Amino acid sequence: VRARATTPGWRASSSSDRRPARPAGDHVESGRVSVPMNRLRQAIDLSSSGAAVVVPITDHESDAEVAALAAAGADSVELRIDRFADDSATSVIDRARRAGDLAVLATVRIPNEGGEWGRSEVDRSDLFRSILGHVDAIDVELAALGDDGPIREVVLEAKAAGVAVVVSAHDFAGTPGVDELTRLHADAIEAGADIVKLATTAHDRDALRRLATVLVATDHPSAFVAMGDLGPTSRVFFPALGSVLTYAHGGRHQLPGQLDVASTAELLDRFAPPSS
Repeated sequence: VRARATTPGWRASSSSDRRPARPAGDHVESGRVSVPMNRLRQAIDLSSSGAAVVVPITDHESDAEVAALAAAGADSVELRIDRFADDSATSVIDRARRAGDLAVLATVRIPNEGGEWGRSEVDRSDLFRSILGHVDAIDVELAALGDDGPIREVVLEAKAAGVAVVVSAHDFAGTPGVDELTRLHADAIEAGADIVKLATTAHDRDALRRLATVLVATDHPSAFVAMGDLGPTSRVFFPALGSVLTYAHGGRHQLPGQLDVASTAELLDRFAPPSS
């Protein structure tokens, strides 16, 4: 079990008591973080590194496998609904309910952002709406929020329900310059992000420096990760620069740049900056 550093305003939690004392939906400042007060926010606040460890899963993992992720140091599962064998709302809600004490982040990723969702945006928005009462956060792409389409309405409804909104952008070819990264970050905030997620492919150390430059310049809750061979550096050390989420794999869904969940949790704790 990962070591925790209790943040003022929180009480220590046990396996049967993971929800914060404040009602879900409140937005409360604590250091850099201002996201809805729910299990994901609690995981961020109580993490010794300042970042929650998120592990993608589908509907293939057994309850025992999910419990093993928690024991290895995971703080949250990311339901990659676009990869579910059964992506009905009933199936997704059942999977969310069986996540145990872990926070639940729901993602229905579109193909041009690395996902496998094959139906319409109306269908996707309807699915998001059906599960809002059962998850702690949703991840929607910045590219899907450029107009007044159905996903933008989902963002508003999520906020009203106290569900954190992660607005993400992915670049599988490389890492843009600082100016472009800054623009993407600002656009995501304007689109309603509680947490901005930028994931880019790092071909060299300069790419990591560009990501770090933008990360340290913001006070808005953000999750920056690099993909590729240099990815592990970002996933272990960017939390020290303020990244509030880091992603690991549980064995089934490994992406370039991800470490396994146990290694990620152990390294985060080892290199966590001293508490102020």
